[in-house]
Amino acid sequence: MMIRAMTRAEIPVRYSEGFNPHPKLSLPLPRPVGVASDAERILVELTKRIEPDELISRLAEQMPTGVTMQRARMLEAGDVSIPRLVRYSVQTAGFDREKLAVQAKQLLRFEPIFFDRFVHSSNQTRRIDLRPYLDAIEVSGDHTYFSTHVTGGGSVKPSEVCDVMGIGSEHTTHLIRRLEVTWQSTRM
Repeated sequence: MMIRAMTRAEIPVRYSEGFNPHPKLSLPLPRPVGVASDAERILVELTKRIEPDELISRLAEQMPTGVTMQRARMLEAGDVSIPRLVRYSVQTAGFDREKLAVQAKQLLRFEPIFFDRFVHSSNQTRRIDLRPYLDAIEVSGDHTYFSTHVTGGGSVKPSEVCDVMGIGSEHTTHLIRRLEVTWQSTRM
C-alpha cells in the first residue's frame, strides 16, 4: 500500500541496486497479523529531501479510505528509532469485568509468568517468561488495556497477554488494537 501510494504521489524513494531493485523502506515494529493499529511507523529512504508537511499532503491524497498519515519527520543519516513500549486495547465486552480485573492484578504480582510459545520455524514450543515484558494491565468498560516492553531480548505478543488473562487469543486477535508505541531515538 505504501509503495503504491508513494509512487502515485511521486515521492523520490531510493531503490536498492541490482537486477531486481526494491524500495528502501522498513517497518521497525510490524504489527501482528489480524491486529488493528493506530500507531504504525515506516522508515523510507529518499533520494532528495522533502518537507514533512508536503510529504504528508502528497501521500494523504493517495491513501485508501481509513488510512491517515499523522506526522512525518526527516531523520539524519545514522538516526535509529527503537521501540520501547507498546500499548494495546482488546475488546472484552461479554467477559466478566471483575474477574478480568482480579486476573490483571494477579498477573502484575506474579514472578514469573511462564508461557509455552509455539515457534513455527522449529515446529516446537518454547517456554518463556512473559513477566519482564509486561508493563501494565487495566480493565475499563468494555476494554482491557495493556502495555508491553520491547527489549533487545524480545517482547510479548498481544495474543499471549490475552491468553494469560483468560481472554483467549484464538478468537480474539481481531479485537486487539495497537494504540501507541513509545520510541527511543538514538544515533549510530
